[in-house]
Amino acid sequence: MKNIAETLRDDNRLKTLWSAIEKADIEEVLEEKGPYTIFAPTNDAFDKIPSDQWNELLNDPDKLVTTLKYHILPGKYTSKDVAKMKKASSMSGDDITVDTSKGVRVNESKVIETDIEGSNGVIHFIDKPLTPPKHYK
Repeated sequence: MKNIAETLRDDNRLKTLWSAIEKADIEEVLEEKGPYTIFAPTNDAFDKIPSDQWNELLNDPDKLVTTLKYHILPGKYTSKDVAKMKKASSMSGDDITVDTSKGVRVNESKVIETDIEGSNGVIHFIDKPLTPPKHYK
């Protein structure tokens, strides 16, 4: 079974996310034993970000790393586990909120595909990238 990094890298729906992970130089974190849970924005999700904001993020290494780590939870949480959560602490140190009143949402992002297994965790696809609060206050 592939690890999280290999799974993200090899899925064509996640090319934008993978290129950001490489630019931030955090791919080896996702190769470690973990386990991890990744809320992975699809290529379509990244298309919703205005290009000037996306370019600004890509050119700010600290902000990029923090933003990407905000999508990662230490521990393995399947869709059933996530549905029982109200909030969780991400690897960036900021909490994400979970709302199950209209499907499953992580902050403002809808979970659109769940439980993609990796040897060191699980991936859930989301329809828009998460924004860590401390960089955007």
